[in-house]
Amino acid sequence: METVVPTSSVMSSVGEWYDYNMKMFRSDYSDLVRGHLISEVHDFGTGVSYIMNTYFGNCTVAPIDGSGVDAQSNGPFVVIRDPKFFFDFNLPYTYLGIGEMRGVDVDIWQTKRDDWPPGAPTKSVWTWYWSTGKWVTIAGEDIQTRFPVAMTVETDVAMSVNNIYDFRSQGFDILGTSVESCFAYDRKKHYQFYLAGDFGDKVDQNPESFYYLATASLASYLDISPVRVANLEYIRNKTDVIVIFTMLDKAPVQGSVQMNQPELSLEDASKFFLAEVDAGKLIIAVFPDEDNPAGKPVMATATDASELTARLASCRYKPQDRSTSSQGLGAGAVAGIAVGMLLAGIILTIGALFIYQRVRGVSGSLPNVTFRAGMSNVNFEEK
Repeated sequence: METVVPTSSVMSSVGEWYDYNMKMFRSDYSDLVRGHLISEVHDFGTGVSYIMNTYFGNCTVAPIDGSGVDAQSNGPFVVIRDPKFFFDFNLPYTYLGIGEMRGVDVDIWQTKRDDWPPGAPTKSVWTWYWSTGKWVTIAGEDIQTRFPVAMTVETDVAMSVNNIYDFRSQGFDILGTSVESCFAYDRKKHYQFYLAGDFGDKVDQNPESFYYLATASLASYLDISPVRVANLEYIRNKTDVIVIFTMLDKAPVQGSVQMNQPELSLEDASKFFLAEVDAGKLIIAVFPDEDNPAGKPVMATATDASELTARLASCRYKPQDRSTSSQGLGAGAVAGIAVGMLLAGIILTIGALFIYQRVRGVSGSLPNVTFRAGMSNVNFEEK
């Protein structure tokens, strides 16, 4: 998302990924001092935040703050927001009709608030611009209709325009969400195992789905957080699919979520993994089953697991010709996958700027919109 605050001549951008099913959130943004890319991963399975400077490779680990765009307080703990709260759809919206934003025909919805920004609340007007059904967005291999185009926020002293790009309501970017750099060499173990069955061609056709499903399956079966199944990838020979991944130790600090039981240590999780594979009990999802009306994925048994003493930087298999690939995870492939690239910087960046503008005393106005329909009071819902 690109955030423009005309009243302070500031423009910034941030990318956000969210997965309610995996209880994970990631935000990529620039360091305001040096301009380095910062990748911040929130693991709501443990309540721990990992903030990584991708230039220097250093990492800061801390409990998740309940005031973020992805979290909400639950007594002394925090929980991940559900998809509805990410867009603040829990508020009563008024439908203003059809207009135009960035050259796109949009449905326009608006609500008024007096509880934002946090720490210095004031009256504000929030306006959402969603594309009409005749428009489609193409983001990579994902094609969809009725997507968010922009959102504006206006107070009595400032305003912002938040242009939304590359919106995808598909699988979480698990490949770019590794926190391995936050763990020392003696707090991780590298493993490989084989998949029983002839799955190579299917996996090649949709590797992103495989990475996601295999990571989620391993984490669920081993009863560990998905962030602890790091950098999962695969290689192929003529007959086999060989899976390689790094298992991380439990979180370095006490998190801010309520946990029913302590995390398994690296040693205990490793022993359990090897024993289950040896017994032929570990079964993981490998790719969506297009013929299954319930959306259940195809499963495979893990075999011949072994620990690796070292690991190459990357051996991720990337097919040369992706022209026949499927379009990622469909809406029913993994229940609970909600949205990606969401509300980037709205609470963090704009909130701080609005507080600054209140002190500075500069005013702004909403962009001009031509309406082609009357106004009617309705709840915010897809048309």
